[in-house]
Amino acid sequence: MNKVKKYYFNEDNQPVTGVELTIPPDFGILLELKKKMMKVKILIMNKLNHSIHSGAFYFEGG
Repeated sequence: MNKVKKYYFNEDNQPVTGVELTIPPDFGILLELKKKMMKVKILIMNKLNHSIHSGAFYFEGG
């Protein structure tokens, strides 16, 4: 486990004692995965948006 110190600041911008947090060593991997998922989501949304505007989809009245 990696330890990270996080500092909090009071109203005078003076650092308050750090709090040690324990994060999993693969935290960076999780962040990268999230970025990749967001890129895929944007790509899918762009393709869907393009398909709707190009007339590939149609809607039937009910």
